[in-house]
Amino acid sequence: MVFGFFGKSNVADMIIVNGHIYTQDQEMPWAEAVACKDGKVLAIGGTEELSAMQGKHTEVLDLQGHYMTPGFIEAAGTPVLDVFRRCCHFLDEAMTIEEVLDFVSKNLAEEAKDKDEDIFFAYGYASTLLKDLAPAQATAMLDQLGATRPILLLSKDGFGAWMNTIGLDMANEAAEEEGMQILSLPFTISVLNPFTYEDIQTEVINQAFEYASKGYTAVFNSGSPDIFDNIYQNVLVAMDQEGLLPQRHYGSLSILTAVNPDFVGHKLLQNRTKCVELDELINYNTLKLYLD
Repeated sequence: MVFGFFGKSNVADMIIVNGHIYTQDQEMPWAEAVACKDGKVLAIGGTEELSAMQGKHTEVLDLQGHYMTPGFIEAAGTPVLDVFRRCCHFLDEAMTIEEVLDFVSKNLAEEAKDKDEDIFFAYGYASTLLKDLAPAQATAMLDQLGATRPILLLSKDGFGAWMNTIGLDMANEAAEEEGMQILSLPFTISVLNPFTYEDIQTEVINQAFEYASKGYTAVFNSGSPDIFDNIYQNVLVAMDQEGLLPQRHYGSLSILTAVNPDFVGHKLLQNRTKCVELDELINYNTLKLYLD
């Protein structure tokens, strides 16, 4: 018995034969062969039955008795954070102000031995960490660690930044040149440019093929700052255009603190609009709320 549709136009691009193929179809949970066209299943059944769908250019893959299952879905992964974890410093949300300063001081000293970086960047301090400090006090603390090199720390929720004077001055000067009245966080990060795009691109590509080698055909990102998401998505779009995207990506808008609901709605719509022309290979339709 064959499940699918036959016809002269249904010549398969690929037929996979001689296997134990798990279909997840209750009426026919196991099959010996499957025929595919344009990346979709045309029919499942026996090897001899599906040979009728073989054309001049059909690729035939013989499983030689091996098992085949539908692709796995990574439903609780953190692919975005995993990539940036390899490309920048990560703080612990439980760190006190003193512990954050100690972390920055030690890593600044280590980096000074090996390389001359333009900016020190770290992510993950608690969004409430600086609530009892005046902005000038917080800035002065980082100035004591380094006054000649920009320091930029991003809060866990992605909405707060802690910077030293030289970093603030660079961002303010750029804003004045652009005629900007408000210094936004995305603009500040674009000016200070703490990420090496080529390194991130390499990490995303390697990660995608690591997932593919384990059988994952779809990955859900369970939460990351919007700033990281935008960079990650740009890399995915470039991979898609070059034919290097081996699985679907399901992104999410992560909200860790109280924000204007209008912003949330606008951001979700904006993320969805970005993905309209990507054939559903990249999706950003999920809202993830953290409730304390």
